[in-house]
Amino acid sequence: MKELPMSPRRQPNGRPEWRSVDELLAQAIAGEDFATLPGKGQPLDLSAYFASGPEHRIAGKLLKDNAVLPQALQDRRDAEQLCIQASQTLATQKEHLSTLKTKICAQAPALCRFFPDRPTALAALGLPTWPEYFSEPENAPLPTRRVLLDGAKRLAELVTAYNRRIEVAIAEYLDSLRQANACVER
Repeated sequence: MKELPMSPRRQPNGRPEWRSVDELLAQAIAGEDFATLPGKGQPLDLSAYFASGPEHRIAGKLLKDNAVLPQALQDRRDAEQLCIQASQTLATQKEHLSTLKTKICAQAPALCRFFPDRPTALAALGLPTWPEYFSEPENAPLPTRRVLLDGAKRLAELVTAYNRRIEVAIAEYLDSLRQANACVER
């Protein structure tokens, strides 16, 4: 068998010579490299190539018996579970938000009509912006001060709880999606 030179072939100008795979195979076939191979012309026996040894079979059985998955499959399973968890969290939070919004919508019209305008109502309720589901202030005659203050306090607490719940829902949803993304990128 001929020994191949260790350095690449060079063209007369000193640059490396590039040859296609077809040219390399044609050169090898033209030489005596393939003529002296054992079993020339016989089909290859690949059964031993694809068979696993006893140590691999034992390792596979142990992994299967203990429900251990390869890391790529475990990451995929974790990502799928985190996506499902994110969807369930979002659905649960929507239910809670719907309940809170129903309570707010029930109390808001009775209270908002007594304020002269939006800025006064926002200041009294301690809200940063006017919720779209609040009715417009009407400057109606005021009931007793105690009733108005109690109603305002309850409404402000409900709106604050609603806003806090939205923040928590978004944070939990995004956290689950970030974790799922981290599993996918591993």
